Amino acid sequence: MGPPVKIREWLAPRGAVLLLTLVTAEATVACRAEPSLTREEPVATVASSRSSTSEAPRSAQSASPLDVGRDLGIAVPPSGVLAPGAADALVARGAPPKVTLIGAGASPTMPLAYSIAKGVKVPMVVDVGMRMGMKSGMRDIPSTPLPRMKLSLLVAAVDVPPSADARIEAMVTDLSLAAADDAQQKMAAKLVPELSAARGALLSFGVSSSGRVRDVRRTPIATSTMEQLVSGIEPHALAMVVPLPVEPVGLGASWRAVSRVSDGGAEVLQDAVYTLVSRSGTEAVIDVRVGQVAASDAVGPAGLVGGATNAKVASFVGSGSGSQRIDMRSAVPLEGKLDLTTAMTVEVAPGAGMSPDRVRMESGLEVRLLRSEKEPP
Repeated sequence: MGPPVKIREWLAPRGAVLLLTLVTAEATVACRAEPSLTREEPVATVASSRSSTSEAPRSAQSASPLDVGRDLGIAVPPSGVLAPGAADALVARGAPPKVTLIGAGASPTMPLAYSIAKGVKVPMVVDVGMRMGMKSGMRDIPSTPLPRMKLSLLVAAVDVPPSADARIEAMVTDLSLAAADDAQQKMAAKLVPELSAARGALLSFGVSSSGRVRDVRRTPIATSTMEQLVSGIEPHALAMVVPLPVEPVGLGASWRAVSRVSDGGAEVLQDAVYTLVSRSGTEAVIDVRVGQVAASDAVGPAGLVGGATNAKVASFVGSGSGSQRIDMRSAVPLEGKLDLTTAMTVEVAPGAGMSPDRVRMESGLEVRLLRSEKEPP
């Protein structure tokens, strides 16, 4: 058996946020982490009653992979880890979400589509709150809140061709940590000196009128720690754009977006069901309910360090809900929120300097998308 490897030396990009919690821990497990949530009231408030999709997400313990399988019409084992090829049959890796209309809603129906204006700069904040616990054998890290992370972006449509995707650029203007107490302050202190390295990083992507995000690019960041942190937040920044149905819809309409989320070498199949709650002019309030299972049992290679390929996902389930208020003239929502809880078990076999282990993680995530009060330059 090889020497134990500390978790902070074997973190995937999304798991890099655990550096805040585990930077002083002597845990000897290695795994990919996915963050957690502190509950608040929904951001968007509308006069109409909300559908069931706006209900608070079930905990990771009560969420069932079988529910995701039933909704998608596929066989999902109780472990929540799909057989090879099962996820590919639904949506290809790297492809935009596959969107299907469930119900057109009440009359009158009309198209729901982005018509993004070129050149307008919109300041935006991705505000991330996390909580995580981990257990492996006799080692037990209780559920722990992390300092909040705020990624500030300046977003603009730099090109809007008549019959092609709008090209969006989002420049990182700031990355900060907010500690709620002395314990969080100690966590954050390890990373504060490196935060400035993220400033100036540029994220660009194409957006179609139906909200399909394609051709995502980002400039690299000088330090590996900040590269990992921003990589972990990046998917939530891209979630600012809601995938929309191509069919005309009315109030109460619902549609499904099935996507593959590749994060730190682990593949997740995500089923998101959206509901149109209200609409006024170019603005709309859209609720979402999310279910997740593992697209495969693979962990790596991006999520592994030093060539350690002797780990696999043994179980996975995620569930959540949220809401966004969008203005279809901009890729940046007026406001939005997603609460997501996950539970994952990773098995690590002996070899490549790793001790054999079985790691259970309970985690959650709260993401707020906000338009900043600061005026763009």
